[in-house]
Amino acid sequence: MFAVRKGQSRVSLLFLEEGESYVKLVETGVEHKAWAPTVVKGHVHVNSRSLILEPKAREKAVVKYCLRDFDFPEISDSGLTFQTQKYILLPSLHNPRPYQLVASALPMTVSIALNPLDRKLVLELFLANSRHRAGFDVDKVTVLGKEQRSLRFLVSRLWSPLEKPLVSAALRARRVVPLLALDCLLYLSTERLYYETQTPFSTLKSVPFTHISHIFLRRYRLKNVAFEVVLQSSKRLFFSLDSEPCRDDLYNQISLAVPQATASEAYLDRVTSDWVNRTISNYEYLMMVNEYGGRSVCDLAQYPVFPWVLADYMSEELDLQAQETFRDLSKPLGALNPTRLEAFKRRYADMSDPKFLYGSHYSNSGYVIGYLLRKHPLYALSLHVLDM
Repeated sequence: MFAVRKGQSRVSLLFLEEGESYVKLVETGVEHKAWAPTVVKGHVHVNSRSLILEPKAREKAVVKYCLRDFDFPEISDSGLTFQTQKYILLPSLHNPRPYQLVASALPMTVSIALNPLDRKLVLELFLANSRHRAGFDVDKVTVLGKEQRSLRFLVSRLWSPLEKPLVSAALRARRVVPLLALDCLLYLSTERLYYETQTPFSTLKSVPFTHISHIFLRRYRLKNVAFEVVLQSSKRLFFSLDSEPCRDDLYNQISLAVPQATASEAYLDRVTSDWVNRTISNYEYLMMVNEYGGRSVCDLAQYPVFPWVLADYMSEELDLQAQETFRDLSKPLGALNPTRLEAFKRRYADMSDPKFLYGSHYSNSGYVIGYLLRKHPLYALSLHVLDM
């Protein structure tokens, strides 16, 4: 899911910063002192805020340069040369250790062989980054290095000649997976939902409407601009669009094609009845409640949450009739520890408006990754933050 390119790539999209976009892949030669005093063949991964240099020789390290740290690049007939005083040694994907910052008192020179179009692209990206040292609100520059694909829906790309396009043009969107939001294009026909992630090795994929089990309206980054498709195979596709009207229009068209997949109170009532009658497990029921409550495993900021109901973790057998077996459900989690609650109250009394009692949420990306690391150790790559 996170590989930048097929094969034995040592680069993951998780190496990118929050909000950063992958632009393109360039196969070229690089002269970099950390590798050798001579030109080394490899790949340059051009991103909206950085360059990642991946040598073909696997004994040489993968390094990342942030564009905001460059001195102004020099352009020659053969490529591009820049100076910087620091770079990042990236870890092996088999051992997601912390990043290693390499800093030097003297400027280091890096030369990259690039064609005229790629030189222009990197220069434009550098200029865009140099204007935004305090932050990156929108990475609009990512479109510079991508192939300008036509947004017109091509009938020749339909799965079947019996299908008809429901949209005249492809819709720009982002496919949301844990810790990443990948630029993609969405198409819609009378029989399928098509999506194509915008990476150098992307392929057009499609989902038949007959394979859709559920479709939900979703929020993404606190905006009502997303929807999630759940397939009968349990695979999930989470897409974020540019605006709420655009999202609603696409959702309505899919809902008309698959009316049985849309969320309804009657279906949730039936699920509740199945749980009461013990035909489904507690886990299945709680997952369904989370889904209908707007949570999704695709977005770690809105990951499913389970109720904490027990207080006795020491007894070999639980007495379900004893009150002390269960926690006090009349209080929120933050109020269960009296000493901690008093500290919150003192802080609250000293606050200026607007006041708040609890400053963090029990479910956020950092917390969720903590208990997913055994299953998904590469998620840790997005937690490594360097003081640059």
